[in-house]
Amino acid sequence: MAEIAACPPVVTTTQPPAEPLTVEKELGICSEMPSTQRFYFEDYCIIGIAARYENTSICRKVARDQRLSCYTVIAELKGDADVCLDAESQEDQCLSQYATDSRDSSACDKISDINYKDGCYSSLASYLSDPAMCEKIRSVSQKDSCYLNIAMRFGDSSYCNRITTSDQKQYCLQNLQGRPTGEQVPIKM
Repeated sequence: MAEIAACPPVVTTTQPPAEPLTVEKELGICSEMPSTQRFYFEDYCIIGIAARYENTSICRKVARDQRLSCYTVIAELKGDADVCLDAESQEDQCLSQYATDSRDSSACDKISDINYKDGCYSSLASYLSDPAMCEKIRSVSQKDSCYLNIAMRFGDSSYCNRITTSDQKQYCLQNLQGRPTGEQVPIKM
């Protein structure tokens, strides 16, 4: 066994503590990210920081075409569709994306543009296999498509009878004719 006294003394150097990163410093690091013709990594970096701090004001630093993603990510992290209200002109798109991603129909209810609202309910009807979502759709053609998808999904012709367009109703009934009720049909998303 070696003598402890024979060991060289341990030299410790003290380094000053690292300065904590501020949001501004983190954003400065993002500005150094590379970009290609298709990808702007700076935007992804900024979205990551906005998500980390759950701060929608940071989303304004992202290129306009990426802001929707930023607001939606924060809404999903917080579990709060009202975050989308900060998305200004992209509010309805944000609410629709949030509703679809989180399977939350109450977010669809908050959408003001009827086309986005109908699309939101249609997506949820498909994702949740919930025919009640079809009933909330105002556009006749979108409502009919919704019921067609539900009828095919459940293999249930009773949903075909809710379709108002005669051609689509006939198509639905013909496709389900001869199949036992409840036999599900795979639907492409």
